Amino acid sequence: MLSLAKPNHYYQTFLAQSLGAGLGGGLTYVPSVAVVSQYFTTKRALAMTIVASGASIGAIIHPIMLNNLFSKLGFGNTVRASASVEAALLLIACCLMRTRMSTKKAALQDSKKIIKNLSTDGAYIAAAFGWLIILNFASFVGRIVPGFFANTLGIMNMMTCATGACAAVIFGMIGLKDISSVVLIALFYGFFAGAFVGLTSPMLVILSRDMSELGMRMGIAFFFSGIGGLIGTPIGGALLTEEFIWWRPAVFCGVSIFEGIIDA
Repeated sequence: MLSLAKPNHYYQTFLAQSLGAGLGGGLTYVPSVAVVSQYFTTKRALAMTIVASGASIGAIIHPIMLNNLFSKLGFGNTVRASASVEAALLLIACCLMRTRMSTKKAALQDSKKIIKNLSTDGAYIAAAFGWLIILNFASFVGRIVPGFFANTLGIMNMMTCATGACAAVIFGMIGLKDISSVVLIALFYGFFAGAFVGLTSPMLVILSRDMSELGMRMGIAFFFSGIGGLIGTPIGGALLTEEFIWWRPAVFCGVSIFEGIIDA
């Protein structure tokens, strides 16, 4: 759909990229992580962080691929080539994924009970081209590494540390002066943000009383996190202004994250 968007037709890009890709990503990411959790017990956190790291690999490969093909194939054909790669990989994943336990009973017959449990569970409720590649590579490492230490250090402890580190790095953006500082910000933020993303699903696992509730819990959690992403970005852009005053959105984002840590 994005490859068919016409120049200067913003609504077409919005429908294809914002709505289409957003809905598609949500419908595929949550089930894929939830299914993997059903096959592991002692190494569940590591398995789920490895699955989450796939997004970072794609974020490394696709910018390189698009950057090299735009001048050769044009926008439309390049986007279609990217979509073909994703479709092939998605087809393989769909053929390989199988649920290990049935959730139909929990989803249909016990839906009221699950929603009631979610609403009363306080812990659950609380709960440029070069630098882009660097950030996503660091995110890939950050998503995998915590899985090796999750059982020893504790998922909640690591999640709190990763979130606090993200806030600290964001405050560090106030002091950006040259390319080297941008690279350092990309490395550190990519790693800790990757750890946060990778540990989110294992955290929801330990907060679930019944594994059959995991899919619903993940869906609700990512729904509310999506709201934050929806309204946070425009606010940050408004604070940045056309004069690119970086300290304003940095303070806003850093304070918002620290407030989330305190509330949790």
